[in-house]
Amino acid sequence: KERYLQKFREEWLKDPDLCTWLICKRKPDGAKYAQCKYCNCALAPKYSDLKAHRTSKKHQSATAVLCPTQTQICFEKKTDDNSASAAEGRAALFIAEHCSIVTADHFTEFVRKSFSDSAAGKDYHMKRTKCAAIIK
Repeated sequence: KERYLQKFREEWLKDPDLCTWLICKRKPDGAKYAQCKYCNCALAPKYSDLKAHRTSKKHQSATAVLCPTQTQICFEKKTDDNSASAAEGRAALFIAEHCSIVTADHFTEFVRKSFSDSAAGKDYHMKRTKCAAIIK
């Protein structure tokens, strides 16, 4: 019986067991073959051989050197405090109705110095450009 030669399949690149290390390469004649990017060795395009290579000592040692386990990084969840944004919006509407936009530059310094103990006062950043953009 004539033996069937398996061709490289693109869906192997999406397989969760193979996708991290498997690369598809082409020979000079155009035929595709499999290669391990950690061991840098050519592999026969057979699914069973690829699975066997994943559990081989050579691959395990190369993976351990190149891909050490990453420790879990914990991030603190930042709470969104919109009090400064709300204050900027109210001030922009007040300036639009009662004052010139030029006063927004001086009003920013006034708010920061007068309300430095509150979070909204510390985070208040609105000059005339931002004020004009809010009004539009």
